[in-house]
This record gives sequence, structure tokens and C-alpha cells, in this order.
Amino acid sequence: MVRHAPTNGKERIIDVFDGGKVLTRSEAVELIADDAEKITEGDFTPASKRAIIVRMLRNLLGTAQRGGTATDALRYLDVILTLEPESAIDRVNRARLRAQAGDNARAKEDVRWLLDHETPGIDLERLAEWYRSL
Repeated sequence: MVRHAPTNGKERIIDVFDGGKVLTRSEAVELIADDAEKITEGDFTPASKRAIIVRMLRNLLGTAQRGGTATDALRYLDVILTLEPESAIDRVNRARLRAQAGDNARAKEDVRWLLDHETPGIDLERLAEWYRSL
């Protein structure tokens, strides 16, 4: 969905996947939220240009992962990580793809970064084992 808020005019929420249908806020919330109570005003703030570009790159990454090669997907991950260098999940994915492509030295660089940054939710012991095996 896209929110258009002109300086002189009424806000419109447009469902680009339903032929450009204009929705009210409550209709938009109903379509996207399992729990409408969790939706806040912050969910309606405009996305930054960087966030839009990263989202587009993630869409392209998904397409490359489904039908392309590891090298195809790595191109997108490299750009995503240039824009979001602290993204641990993208580092994990890039390390995995680099290892699949036979580039263990560069996979090791990503794993080392993950170990150094101790990201919550990542099993550091298992990561250290992977690092040693590369």
C-alpha cells in the first residue's frame, strides 16, 4: 500500500495490488494486521528513500534466490549490506551463499563480523564451529 498525503488535501491510502483502490485507514489496517491494536501512527509514517530501495533489493534478492544462482543473489546482498551494514540476517545469508559458491575466505569474513558483533538470536557457539570449518 501507498499513503499519499498532499500538503493541500486529504490523505489517501492506495492499495497498489488491488488496481489502485483507495482505502480508509481502518480498511488498510484490516487488510494488513492480524491484531489491529498493534498498529500505531508510526506505521503510517513515510518510508525513507533508503528503506524503499532496500525493500526493492530484497524483492529482487528473493527472485534471484528462487530462480538464479548464488552469484546472482550475492549481487543483491552486497548492495543491501552496503546500505544496511549492521543487518545480521543479511550477513548470515551472504556467508551461506559465499560458502555455497566456494568463496570460503569471504564467507569467513561475514561469519567473523557476526561473531564480533554478538547479535541476539544467533547461536554464537554454532557460528564459531562454522567459522572453524570454513
